[in-house]
Amino acid sequence: MSEVKGVLYKLGGIFIHPRETLELLIQEQASPVLPLLLFSVLAYSLGFATIASLFNWIAGFFAPVAVIGGFVSRFAGLFLLMAALIGLLVYVVVVHATATILGGSGGFGNMLTLSAYSFLPNAIPAAFLAIGVFYSGFALAGLALGLVCGIWTLWLVTVSARTAYGTDAGEAIISTMVAPFVVAAFLTFLGTIGLAIIALVYIVLYLWLKERRKGGVEV
Repeated sequence: MSEVKGVLYKLGGIFIHPRETLELLIQEQASPVLPLLLFSVLAYSLGFATIASLFNWIAGFFAPVAVIGGFVSRFAGLFLLMAALIGLLVYVVVVHATATILGGSGGFGNMLTLSAYSFLPNAIPAAFLAIGVFYSGFALAGLALGLVCGIWTLWLVTVSARTAYGTDAGEAIISTMVAPFVVAAFLTFLGTIGLAIIALVYIVLYLWLKERRKGGVEV
């Protein structure tokens, strides 16, 4: 029973006092299993409920659409689940590599755990979208809340980077926002060539800064 209370306390803490909760998770070396499970459930729910709400709204004008709505919604949920899990892993790799280059010291597993927990605010729009399957007004509210909770999640991830790697605010922003955006842009426009360029830049920067730090040079 005490373990259940501990889990509920941490889940609530992400919403109420996130900094202290994230620090506690690092101290306890929390396993990524539970947050990844919660992340997966939320990702599937968001995909399923969003498309189901859309089909429910369209069915109000064109009833036959409702026939395929269930199938398409389930497919959308599974697609978003797979895309979200892959995206999370790639994102954490970029954050980990960037924070390490900037002098942070922390583990990939810790950042993965905290990043998955940081997705919890999206339970709010997911709930509204689920109700929106039956009442379209809630779906619109869910989409609006999704934007707000997206910003909330990004802030939590930035706090997570500061907590996991001991970086300052600027380094955390570079690691969680700037670097992932640049990497995404390179991959979008240059594909595998962009990936090769990014990998080369990261390796060169890491080795160069490592040598400078060995020589006692402030970076």
